[in-house]
Amino acid sequence: MLFSCSKSNDDLASDYHDTVEFFVTGEVNGTPFQRYAGAGYGLITGYELGKEGVVSMKGSLEAASGNKANSFAIILRGSNTLSASGTFDVLSGLDNAPWPYSDPSGQKQRLGWHQLTFIADSSYTTTTYNWSLENGETAVGPEASVKVSENAYPTFGARLSTTSSVGCQSSTTQVVDVTGECRAIMNLSNPRDLDFAASLQAIKGTIANVHWRLNGNAVGSGLVINRKWEFFPDLSPNILEAEIQFQGGCTQTILKEVRVTSPLVVADCNLDFKFEKQPVREYDPLQLGTVEIIFYDSAGKAYTSNYEGVVGSLNFNNVQAYEENENGENTVQFDFSARQLELRHTDGSSITLNKVSGEFAVAHP
Repeated sequence: MLFSCSKSNDDLASDYHDTVEFFVTGEVNGTPFQRYAGAGYGLITGYELGKEGVVSMKGSLEAASGNKANSFAIILRGSNTLSASGTFDVLSGLDNAPWPYSDPSGQKQRLGWHQLTFIADSSYTTTTYNWSLENGETAVGPEASVKVSENAYPTFGARLSTTSSVGCQSSTTQVVDVTGECRAIMNLSNPRDLDFAASLQAIKGTIANVHWRLNGNAVGSGLVINRKWEFFPDLSPNILEAEIQFQGGCTQTILKEVRVTSPLVVADCNLDFKFEKQPVREYDPLQLGTVEIIFYDSAGKAYTSNYEGVVGSLNFNNVQAYEENENGENTVQFDFSARQLELRHTDGSSITLNKVSGEFAVAHP
């Protein structure tokens, strides 16, 4: 079935609510754009049925002439299928919620979930690695990986306990921001120095402030802290903590055991680890509950979100039933928004959409 056409806003002024104006605004590679129905453009709506009852619902804001140049389209794959009885529940098939983008590999992003991988610093002569994760899981070896829900764990803690080749036992703990994009590492001074120094280095994001604690007591703020070696109880595991605040609100906490013994042992005990974050994907060959965005430039060149490895989501709000289009098909209208979305053309070129928002409609069974 071909996508069917609805009337433009000009034609439907007497049939549709006068207060409704279909539109999309945003930025393309940093340049503002906007499209409004009724200004030489119309909203084209329709749907098609795919294999196994998958319903693809489309809305396209394009020129009345049918020229695709400068048009914008949304294709939604319902989160449920058309049943054998011929019914389709659009209210559950089109939720008020973020939707992941469709992926031709079948691996769609599982929204709100992240895979965290913790990686020990391999530059030290460590012989054993033991991980204790906040959700109760444990692991042995230089890496530990876990899938976490940001609703259950806005922050997530991991503790690494090690034994070095010279028998030094130590531990390092980090509490990381699951939803934010920030990372820092703690550097300790050369133990041959007369003074003990610890500093923080941002790997991702910009550090706004740091609060330091030693054995639970506040000892200063800023990127660097200095203390005399004599300040530390000899041979005891002292807990040095850095509570890091980044610009934009992201946070990270690092706690290290600091032992003051011989220079060699101290160096061997100052183990660190980093972490990486990736989206969690799940296989769904039908790609139910996904969305595709298509943007046509002034030459009619199409850029799409439907490529392997796409990340992000489109947010839907105020989904509600609307009037029939000119072919007698049911429609729903909704508000939507998106941020930092890369779209690609088949020739490998790409554009970035940002600050996108609008009001659209699609047809459905």
